[in-house]
Amino acid sequence: MKFSIEIDATPQEVRETLGLPDIQAVQERMIERIEERVMASVDEYDPAKLLTMFVPEGVRFFDGLQKTIFDGISPLVGKSKKKD
Repeated sequence: MKFSIEIDATPQEVRETLGLPDIQAVQERMIERIEERVMASVDEYDPAKLLTMFVPEGVRFFDGLQKTIFDGISPLVGKSKKKD
């Protein structure tokens, strides 16, 4: 045998029926604190710093690659100028 019960109640009514505490005020205070912290961190936002947190070795790799390429090209460029 199978039967279903459908209850039409708001979350507040369910909390009161089950004897759960109303924590809406606590949630609002927590959200306010989170908003304050987020707004404070927006002022200190640095995209480059964020990037190095996720790919620190990748950034250093590209810096090293660029230096290697420029170091390799600079003698060639310098020789061609001397010949002219």
